[in-house]
Amino acid sequence: MSTVRLVACALGALAVTGCDSAERPRSVRAAAQTPLPVPVTGLGDLAYGHDGRLLAVVEDPVCSRVVVSEIRGDRVVPVIRLRGCTSGAALSRNGRLVAQFTDGRHGSRLVVRSLASDKRRVEAAVSPAVLDVPHAFWSPDGRRLLTEVEGRTGESVFDARSGRRLRRTRGGDGYLGRQPFSPDGRQVVTSDAHGALVTTIASGRRRLVNVPGGLDRPSWSPVGTSIAGGAGKGVAWVDVTTGKRGEATVGALEVAWSPDGRRIAAYGSADDGWAVSVIDVATGVATVIHRFAEGAERGELAWSPDGTKLAFRIPEPF
Repeated sequence: MSTVRLVACALGALAVTGCDSAERPRSVRAAAQTPLPVPVTGLGDLAYGHDGRLLAVVEDPVCSRVVVSEIRGDRVVPVIRLRGCTSGAALSRNGRLVAQFTDGRHGSRLVVRSLASDKRRVEAAVSPAVLDVPHAFWSPDGRRLLTEVEGRTGESVFDARSGRRLRRTRGGDGYLGRQPFSPDGRQVVTSDAHGALVTTIASGRRRLVNVPGGLDRPSWSPVGTSIAGGAGKGVAWVDVTTGKRGEATVGALEVAWSPDGRRIAAYGSADDGWAVSVIDVATGVATVIHRFAEGAERGELAWSPDGTKLAFRIPEPF
């Protein structure tokens, strides 16, 4: 299993303060702050709780058991070890719950547990046993979960309180974005060859938000007005009401909106490796805040609640 470094870059309130590399910090419009690399093995998910704590899901090599840990300075401190074997897990937005996939004789199951007590809240059948690692995505209010299995977005929305399946969504074969739920949790966005496909959970009604060339791993703005994702050789974002579009030419395997909806973080390949960039939505100006040699399938981009920090993962070079 490869070692993963966690890097939390501080972002200035008025201007981006970035870090070009762990060895040589680079100032971007302001004095640079050196990122804090924390060696973590098997990092699976990142989330900032409302209290500002940065939490990470770390796989225990024994039975792929999940350990939820807190990042404290230069230390990784275990918070709780979840019971049972798992094939994937995701933290809720407030950092209080974890959605965990378990494998059994009759297929995969989705279990929601409390981090405070490790108490099992709900359990639901997801699908037959799968070869790829499944993923779950929480709605902003923590009431719903959207599952992704084998990179297909045509999976299910579950009630996180009862485990009841609410809707089967239908999309392309692309992966889900970091923020597939609308801010009110009533709609989900999935990729489509012609743009972004928006599905209303209650009615199943679908509508297409046109983006020439399609939109990969689309994510919803926390303000609820726009959707962003990878498009061609860069990032594109589109207003779901007016159709007004913006774009920036940066690598974008994955994107994540800042809490105020004014910036978009992009994680993807660059000319000489990989990079994390921050895009100003109003101007389309993109600033590289960190460069590294090798990337991962998922960057696990996570903004702090106040928008001053951005956490992401970096695999160590082989």
